[in-house]
Amino acid sequence: MSTEESVPAPASAPAPGALLLCRAEPDPVAAVAPLLGERMPLVGAGEGWSALVPRGGPWRDGGEPVDRVAAG
Repeated sequence: MSTEESVPAPASAPAPGALLLCRAEPDPVAAVAPLLGERMPLVGAGEGWSALVPRGGPWRDGGEPVDRVAAG
């Protein structure tokens, strides 16, 4: 959990983001990923791991810190 106060990034700076790291191969993750309610690219992330990459999110416009959005 972040203890830093949220400060909007300058417009030219890349926005922070998040990904969902899953301890499973891509095929089983693909079967349940639609339950998250958002389409996300799914990539392999090493043996026995996958990552889901959200395309959008409140952090993209600097509205909320990434850790708060990712934690729900």
